[in-house]
Amino acid sequence: MSKKTGFTFGEFLIAFVVIGIVAVLTIPLLLKFQHDKDIVSGLEGVRATLAQATKMAETHIGYIEEWDLESMNSTEAFERYYKPYLQIGINCTGSSNHNCWQPTHNFINGELADGGAKYGITGSPDVSFTISNGTNLTLTKVKNIDEKLGVEGNLSGYIVFMADVNGNKEPNKIGHDVFSFVLTENGIVPAGTDNDSSNCIKGSNLSDDYWDCSAKVLNERKRDYI
Repeated sequence: MSKKTGFTFGEFLIAFVVIGIVAVLTIPLLLKFQHDKDIVSGLEGVRATLAQATKMAETHIGYIEEWDLESMNSTEAFERYYKPYLQIGINCTGSSNHNCWQPTHNFINGELADGGAKYGITGSPDVSFTISNGTNLTLTKVKNIDEKLGVEGNLSGYIVFMADVNGNKEPNKIGHDVFSFVLTENGIVPAGTDNDSSNCIKGSNLSDDYWDCSAKVLNERKRDYI
C-alpha cells in the first residue's frame, strides 16, 4: 500500500486561501507601521532642524526672552530669527510656484482653508517655505498660544510652525502628516507637550482635535489615534 505524498488540489486551495487571508490582515498593518516610522523620522528631523536654527539665532541675537516678538509680524520674525539659520529650498510666500505649500493650503482635511483662524494663529501674514530636505513649513507669529496646541509659555509673543513632514505627498492632514511646533521660552517644543496630546484620541474629529499630536507621536513613535 503506497503512502500519500504531496497535497491534493483541495488542500492546496485551502492553504492558498489561508495565506491570502493572513496577507490581507497583516499587510495593511505592516504598511502602517512603515508609514508611521517614516512620519516619526520626518518629525524628528523637523524638530532637530528648528531647534538647531533657534540655538543659532540665540547665539547671534540673544536669548529667546529678549527677542522682540511682540512688535513683529510673521514675515519680520522669519527674516530676523529664522531665515539666516535655515537652509531654505524655496521661499513660497507670495509665490505661485506649484511646488510650494501655501500657508492657506491643506490645514484642515486636505482642503483649501484658512488653517489657523479657528485657533487664533492668524492676525499677521503667514510665511511659507520649504527647507532643503523637502519638508514644507509655515511660520506664524502669534500673541498668545491657543489651548488647542497644548503648549504653555510666558512670552509676549510666540511662533507657531506647521510642518508637512512628507513634503508634497498626500494626505496633507493635521495629525496625519502635518504637525505643529511652538517656540516658547524653552525653545522649540512639539504641540501637546504640556497637555500630553490629550486631543489625540482615536475617533476624534480630525479638523478639530488633532492639532496637538506632535508630542504624542514623537514619544510613542506611532499614530495610534488614526
